[in-house]
Amino acid sequence: LAAARLRDGLDSLLIEATVTRGDLETYVREILEERRKKSRRTSHGNLLLTDRRDESTAGARATSSVISWGDALREIDSRLGVRPTPEGQKEPLHIPLLQRSRGTTYEEKVASLNAASKDDSEETKKRRRERYEENIVRKRKTTEEDQAFYDHMLSQGGR
Repeated sequence: LAAARLRDGLDSLLIEATVTRGDLETYVREILEERRKKSRRTSHGNLLLTDRRDESTAGARATSSVISWGDALREIDSRLGVRPTPEGQKEPLHIPLLQRSRGTTYEEKVASLNAASKDDSEETKKRRRERYEENIVRKRKTTEEDQAFYDHMLSQGGR
């Protein structure tokens, strides 16, 4: 009985709570803009980047300035293909591994040090490269440290 009352109360919110059309339009525009930004970061934009609203019904919808929460949810779902949640929009953005940014390789870093500045003398370039190589040697891990790291990661739940 209590669950039914709660369900009825939530269902009544869909009818009694109201939203302004301007707020709804702002929300739709923000979601579309966020999707456009995300799709620019990836080469495989599979997100809906345009409003799916049927233009023939747009005029009829624009006549009322306040709509019920239930109607707003249905319109958001029909236009964006999503249903808002209290936690906010959750669209996973997967970037394939080979398209993710990577750090510079050893060769790239040495090349940039060698071509650092036209004003630098050969001695300065040599000193920078030696410092870089010393840091690499100092930071290098032993095979035991590597194995300990992988064992630790494996114990936390990996393959």
